[in-house]
Amino acid sequence: MQYLKIFMLFILALQYATSSIAAVPSAFTFLTDDIDIEVQADGTWMKEEVAQIRINNQQGIQRVAQLPFTHSSSLEEFIVIEAFATDLDGNKTEVTPDKVVTQQSPQSASAPMFADVLVKTIVFPNVQIGSVLTVHTKRINKKPIFAGYFSITETFSQFVHYLSASVTLKAPKSLNIYIDADQLDGGIKDTKPSDFNKWTWTLGRKRAYLPERGSVSEKDFSPYVAITNIESDSLFIQSYVEQSKSRTLPTVAIQKLADQITLGITDRNEQSQALYYWVSKEIRYVAIYLGLEGWVPRSVEEIVATRYGDCKDHVALLQALLAAKNISSSPALINASNSYKLPKVPAYINSFDHIINYIPEFKLFVDSTSQTSRYGVLPAVLRGKQALVADVGDGRSYLMRTPLYQPEKDVVVSETELTLDENGNWNGVSRVTTKGVFDSEARYIFGIIPERNTAQFANSLLIRTGQSGTGSYQAEDRINYKKDFSYTSKFELSSSLPVPGPGAFSIPRGLAGFNNIAEISDMFQAKTRQFPMTLPFGLFKESFVLNVGSYMKPIQLPKNTRLESGFGKYQSSYKQIGQKIFVTRTLELIPTSPVLESSKYAEIYEMSQSILHDLKAQILY
Repeated sequence: MQYLKIFMLFILALQYATSSIAAVPSAFTFLTDDIDIEVQADGTWMKEEVAQIRINNQQGIQRVAQLPFTHSSSLEEFIVIEAFATDLDGNKTEVTPDKVVTQQSPQSASAPMFADVLVKTIVFPNVQIGSVLTVHTKRINKKPIFAGYFSITETFSQFVHYLSASVTLKAPKSLNIYIDADQLDGGIKDTKPSDFNKWTWTLGRKRAYLPERGSVSEKDFSPYVAITNIESDSLFIQSYVEQSKSRTLPTVAIQKLADQITLGITDRNEQSQALYYWVSKEIRYVAIYLGLEGWVPRSVEEIVATRYGDCKDHVALLQALLAAKNISSSPALINASNSYKLPKVPAYINSFDHIINYIPEFKLFVDSTSQTSRYGVLPAVLRGKQALVADVGDGRSYLMRTPLYQPEKDVVVSETELTLDENGNWNGVSRVTTKGVFDSEARYIFGIIPERNTAQFANSLLIRTGQSGTGSYQAEDRINYKKDFSYTSKFELSSSLPVPGPGAFSIPRGLAGFNNIAEISDMFQAKTRQFPMTLPFGLFKESFVLNVGSYMKPIQLPKNTRLESGFGKYQSSYKQIGQKIFVTRTLELIPTSPVLESSKYAEIYEMSQSILHDLKAQILY
């Protein structure tokens, strides 16, 4: 994994929050970034990297004067060979050994069994605008994750300015090497008489782009080279299974625990559900990603004893508990970031960073690390992803696509009643019921907001949506998974409408849910896009009842609207009965892919503009 480049991307994402397709004045520039990789016959490897980074402005000083590198001390040795800063006058200031600081990763510090994961940070002294930082490092893989096999991917971010970069690979002729390279020059195998073959890829001058709102991971569209000697998907996943299978077998203690959890439950799907909820609730999730701490889970009894674990521990324990009830399950490797593209070769060690369970009997993916997701509901970040499943029920492994949109599950229903007072202000109440992925997200939000702070949270949402007023939330029991999650909001909006008029107003948004039609339409405000983006999905039903009483007399309502495109459909209706105005709006987004390519953006942009036009339509009085 390219920790230096990942860090660069992270700080750029913090720097830019708007969309643009133009080249940007970069805070820093890679003058050179040369990577040499040498693979051994046993699958171990060494990577030596020399980079020169020029600081272009004050933001560059703040962002790259300290460079962190993450590594696993049991799997790798990471060495800083040389690091120094050169100022505009050519004066060189070395980074002394005391300025290379090694610390535990934040995740490791919170969980002792992950103390192997370390962060080594290089702190450059005397950095000024125009300084050039030179860093020369070596990463030595001491132990292949899978015996005899390796997998390396190098990516050059579209959001970083490069003048020159290269990747050189040396590998024994005895190894069959599989390569997928994109947007890089070279790559021709040099087979001159020796024990090694050699490849070189180069990247010339490349401008930097601004990150775009909602974009997929830059790994999906940036220049890269993926290299491995793993010949097939099945070999990759079976290598994982072989390493972990001894840790997933039910012991006597696990059998007893499974029997206790399912006591009185005879239906097999309900047994599976009970075991899932037990692991989800009782085993605290520690977010250590695959690859940092190897791929082998701890023993299931140790996981139960400590009551915490990472994703592979969750999978191993749930697999063992299910096996104790004769329910087969299988590990499924997946990506939990906003990356959706896999290389064309099985160089998956840097592509998959998460693992979940697949239960063939019920054709169901489950992720017990998502401690707010109901049984059978995957978080949004795992929807529509390719998962490498060890056994789909016939003893064979496959790349399977996880469910994207589940119409019967992924629903938000909000019902709002607003009452106008004599000063032209609104008092409102909204009740929101969530299902599927939105159920998980709402439970998570209320889990991190202290109950005493719901009013403050509500007020900040009103300000963010351009409304003036106060509000509060009240949620139902968020750990009751037997029914859909609901919450209620109360709010007062300082609209100060001139009553009795004449005047005009749009339907107030109030606090009608975290996932709503207005928020989704706002995602598509950029007129054009350079890069792919993730697509929202779901069914959103919103209704409003406006009690205007005797304070105003409506004379014209907006026209009913009906829209349809290749991405879904929207409709709204407006009617008046007595002194009440009834408004309904429904949006259903039905994407066929989790990713929207920039070439298809125009259609959904036009649809979103029409929806926003309807949302802003005014009632005349």
